[in-house]
Amino acid sequence: DLGDCRRILGPGASVVPPSDTHALAAAIKEWLGRSDEARRSAGNLARNRIIAHYTLEAMVSRYRRLWQRPAA
Repeated sequence: DLGDCRRILGPGASVVPPSDTHALAAAIKEWLGRSDEARRSAGNLARNRIIAHYTLEAMVSRYRRLWQRPAA
């Protein structure tokens, strides 16, 4: 869990502390225990979140809105 990983990936993602091999193994085991459809659905949700919030176009749009706000 470094930087904004948890916020970027969103709810439902498995984010573990750095260097915590036990937490990583547990997260992998949990994901392997899920159905193919559940894993696919979670992956699609995460992908759509990245596309909606973190593509170049999305970031440029947010910066433009920020710069167009009147200065306080």
